[in-house]
Amino acid sequence: MNNHDLQQEAEKILNHHVQFLAQFEKIDNDSFEITAFILKSLSNILKPLPKILVTDDLELNKRRLFEAYNLISELKYNLEFLFPNETLFGEPLIAYADCYPMTYAKQLKKW
Repeated sequence: MNNHDLQQEAEKILNHHVQFLAQFEKIDNDSFEITAFILKSLSNILKPLPKILVTDDLELNKRRLFEAYNLISELKYNLEFLFPNETLFGEPLIAYADCYPMTYAKQLKKW
């Protein structure tokens, strides 16, 4: 796992966000609470990722990606716990969260 690998992973996560946001045409009242929760969570996940793309400090980027992975895991847990039967865009919420790449999660936990 080198800095380029971490940058590619950050790009994949950011791309997943863009694809998710592109699905929104409108937010109906029935899904407003869920949508607001997810968007707030996404903003926290996104914070460290752009810095990975422009920084060559491998140790710092490992920490940033580790932080993003933890927030993605927390989002998955919260969606399962708070909204176990809810859907968005016709899909279970957990299916959305499961699409995030977590390629280096095990390695970073050991790091």
